[in-house]
Amino acid sequence: MTETKTRSILKSLSWRAMATICTILLVLVLTGEIHLAISAGLIEVVLKLILFYAHERIWLKVPFGTEQDAEKAPAVVLWLTGLSGAGKSTIAKILIQHFKSQGERVQWLDGDVTREFIPATGFSREERDRHVLSTGFTARLLEQNGVNVVASYISPFRETRAKVRAMCKNFMEIHLSTPLELCEQRDVKGLYQKARAGEIKDFTGLDSPYEPPDSPELRVTTEGRTPEEVAQEILDKMRRRYGTNDAS
Repeated sequence: MTETKTRSILKSLSWRAMATICTILLVLVLTGEIHLAISAGLIEVVLKLILFYAHERIWLKVPFGTEQDAEKAPAVVLWLTGLSGAGKSTIAKILIQHFKSQGERVQWLDGDVTREFIPATGFSREERDRHVLSTGFTARLLEQNGVNVVASYISPFRETRAKVRAMCKNFMEIHLSTPLELCEQRDVKGLYQKARAGEIKDFTGLDSPYEPPDSPELRVTTEGRTPEEVAQEILDKMRRRYGTNDAS
């Protein structure tokens, strides 16, 4: 349960009302002066009300000894794999928004984005492996520091994905098993068309293989489903596997 500012104020008021009555009665008994007792009570109630409220707000920022911290779900690495056009980036953005809406730390790692910052990365098997493994190591560091990771990479080879899995503690491999024909229909960048025309070499799914996961944590189809529905299935699986702190 989160302690709101309003709740802290109400607790302060109720406590101070009781304490002030005690103070007035005590001064009255000791001095026999009603005016002095009331004056002491008024000064005391204002001063200690402020101090109590400040004390409550300060302690709310101290995580030590709270049950909520012990139950907090661990950081996870959600690794979305599938053909180009399978829906990885679209679904990843929805997942990212979910984590942010719950106040969770999260980082999105995307194949197209990281390639923009590493322009020399090619598409041979060796270059693909280096690219995926470097991303896996980044995901590991983020996870170790309590940051959830959503990674959207074709990552076509089982062996390489297994190496990434071994790097991370809480790893969920999510295979978006979208048919090749549907991926081509969704291809707004025209990559499949260019690959079939020979303008792009080593294109996954055409002249370069894609090895589907044998035993992913989740295999979902995006055909006939909205990205929101697929993202929700992923989140439901994550909750069952690792727990969650959100209220949805």
